[in-house]
Amino acid sequence: MEDLHLDRLISSPYLRAWQTAETIADRLKLKLEPNEERLREREISESSGRIPDKSRD
Repeated sequence: MEDLHLDRLISSPYLRAWQTAETIADRLKLKLEPNEERLREREISESSGRIPDKSRD
């Protein structure tokens, strides 16, 4: 990761993503930008977030 040249780090507002971003930002000595709401998951259909039923294949 030391070969990366980043100016900033942006994370979604979800706790797990934020915690991962904090670890990366610390290691790369970057400032972590405030939670970006546009990176939040969206419901786009009735099946969003559901595990596909493999028995139908």
